[in-house]
Amino acid sequence: MTAEETGPGGIVTKVMYPAVQRDNLREALSRKPLTVPENCLMLEVPKQDPLHAVLSLANGELVTHHFGRPSPPRVASQKNSEIAVKVSKDRTTLTASAGHQVISHFVSGEVQAKTSEAERLRHSWIIQVGPFAEHKVEILKKHTLGKVVTLVVDGQVLVEGTAWEIGCEGNEWDCKFRFIGERVIDFEVYKTNAEGGVLDETGHVKDRRRYVHECYVTIPNERDFSSARFFVDGLPFTGLPMEAQRVNEPNLTTSPLAVQHSYGITTPFLVERYAPSNMMMLATQVFVKATESKTSATGFFARWCDCSTAVESAGNGQSTWH
Repeated sequence: MTAEETGPGGIVTKVMYPAVQRDNLREALSRKPLTVPENCLMLEVPKQDPLHAVLSLANGELVTHHFGRPSPPRVASQKNSEIAVKVSKDRTTLTASAGHQVISHFVSGEVQAKTSEAERLRHSWIIQVGPFAEHKVEILKKHTLGKVVTLVVDGQVLVEGTAWEIGCEGNEWDCKFRFIGERVIDFEVYKTNAEGGVLDETGHVKDRRRYVHECYVTIPNERDFSSARFFVDGLPFTGLPMEAQRVNEPNLTTSPLAVQHSYGITTPFLVERYAPSNMMMLATQVFVKATESKTSATGFFARWCDCSTAVESAGNGQSTWH
């Protein structure tokens, strides 16, 4: 069995437990019993009509009601969808890779409407999910005849079929799906020992914020897609706030306390469990300073007692040692 443990600083490690029962495992921080989400898939194939097979979950819901797409799209660079934050050694200043507008949108994760285009057999919508995730949802009919509708999300076909094939209750073609993703803040902080002493080494702690947006496309008239509607979290596309104009602003530089009050972002710590204690660190510093002082003193007296060179004195032909 594989379990995830979250250690100090938010570091997640995977640990293999080949001979341990799940009931004997606990979460590292909360000490609560480990819970692993589970579900079952049921495939029902009618004997008389095997082409009308149905795949559903354990509770009877059709799999066709649980489509999903990653957010941001996989084609987007992972680094471009993160905010990097560097924290000073004394933890009085942090510098982010974005400005106030981007960070505010990042924290809120607001879904904004961008553009929409409608034709008789094609309709598309573009939305902005947070500052880094742009998604295009499009429905189209590849052939005039027939009732097969194609749903394309971010340039890839997600669903293609008739209303009956995807389990629509009425005569209207409609489809539900989700955008699932996470917003990441990558903190670069100085490590500390178990007693809170600051080390000279830095490390990275990632603050991951998972989000899910429920989407819904419906086509009242399959002969005219201009009447189709697109919903996000229960709101129609026309009811979403319009995309805010992005302005050029400097990267945010402020204190961790100000970031917590303004955006609700807490600056984490990264604890090195096996780092030397404060007493050991102090002893090392004293030893280093003592060694430097000894080396400095030795060098001072050596300059006066150095007998490695001889200079011949002018006039008497004798040599004088320096």
